[in-house]
Amino acid sequence: MKHFFKIFAVIVLFTFMSCSFSGSGNEGNFTINTTKIYELKADSGSIKWDRYLHQGPSKKKIELFGSSVDVNLGEIEISSNGEVEPVKGSLTEVNGKLTKGEIVFNMTTFKLNTKMEDKNDDLFKTTEYPESTYEMLEILPDSAGYIIKGQLTIAKKTNKVEAHAKITKFGKNGLKYLSTLTIKTLDWPLRDESAKKCVIKDEITIKMDLLYYI
Repeated sequence: MKHFFKIFAVIVLFTFMSCSFSGSGNEGNFTINTTKIYELKADSGSIKWDRYLHQGPSKKKIELFGSSVDVNLGEIEISSNGEVEPVKGSLTEVNGKLTKGEIVFNMTTFKLNTKMEDKNDDLFKTTEYPESTYEMLEILPDSAGYIIKGQLTIAKKTNKVEAHAKITKFGKNGLKYLSTLTIKTLDWPLRDESAKKCVIKDEITIKMDLLYYI
């Protein structure tokens, strides 16, 4: 008889957990949500960038014979590339659907000029702001994978961004994240006004190939 009551109690509890209730007063709708949080494995995968800079005529100070002199530069177009390291990140899944995510970048590894001798070459002001955060606020399925609607914070300035991504299962407990995000540096306060006027276009495409695990 004791075993009967134990089995009966389990059946009642299971039925309660599996149903939705509605009503008035203290009653309401109840839903059991299953949440999984996948953490970024920072030392796996890669984040690569390609930059296209189109700059009009400008002046630059250089050291010549022990003195600092202004040199007039003509119009230039430069393409460059490199890699940046992630610090941490996560993807959240609720009831089997991805809902949000985050990636924190180590901006000190995002060197657009490999020498970095002049602080003016440090476009992202990494001394003051060594990290930037990419927040995925909405992860919406589409025919090609997902549309990511979010925001990117660089040097304390936050702007809305949108990207496309492919997110697939990887092994038993992992997700593979492939995405391309393009930003225009002129959308952030990274230059003084005189330097900003010289720039016609400065666009950086960030290609992410990352793994997340529970």
